Amino acid sequence: MTSDTKTTPKLMLDLSRRIETFPHGDITAILTWTLHNARPALVLIPALAILHFDRVTPCIVPLESAWAWDEATGDGAHCAEVSFSFACALGFEPSPGMLLRITGIIRDHLGDLILAPSMPRLYDDRIVADVVMLNTETGKITEAEVIENV
Repeated sequence: MTSDTKTTPKLMLDLSRRIETFPHGDITAILTWTLHNARPALVLIPALAILHFDRVTPCIVPLESAWAWDEATGDGAHCAEVSFSFACALGFEPSPGMLLRITGIIRDHLGDLILAPSMPRLYDDRIVADVVMLNTETGKITEAEVIENV
């Protein structure tokens, strides 16, 4: 789940690559990078979650949509809508208090997100395959590299 699903259909994450981790009680905010474009992102997950794709739906605020979360110049309707989606994905009741809390956590770390360093290129990554996916309904072709950490 991303805060900008209309322009970023898929964001790949490796939450073992972190810039910093910020505990907020039952929610953990992780500053990391999206692997598809090596750009910083803020990710919210339940604090006690076992990190596995079947168990956790990471809630992602990519750097490109950080502007929308700014209290003074951002998009309040966007924040409310995405906070609602994030609360549900995190397994919380989307009460007004929870929505404000999620929005507050994201706003607390906007500076960290904006000032995040570039993703380091690790020399132990090796491309092991190329993947070509064809959407049979639209005809759209998506290409990606499969990288193995050696």
